[in-house]
Amino acid sequence: MTLALRDTLWTRARPVERVAYVVAAALFASGLVHLVVLVASGTTWEGPLSYRKAMTFGLSFGLTLASVTWATGSWRSGGGTSCSARSPR
Repeated sequence: MTLALRDTLWTRARPVERVAYVVAAALFASGLVHLVVLVASGTTWEGPLSYRKAMTFGLSFGLTLASVTWATGSWRSGGGTSCSARSPR
């Protein structure tokens, strides 16, 4: 199941989508690393110098970028015309 999912997402993606998936994975991994450092170091969750902000940024933007890339990749219109260029009839 996961092999089939990876093949369809990766092999059917355009080059710009592949770059977006790689950047999303890097952001998400960065968020996970900051989460581990936050838990392992025992520092405070609050304050201006907390790992919370870096963790939240990495996890949220990584997941958002992957989701937006996946959603917009399935919006390819046929016929070379965009939805806004079509007549309302």
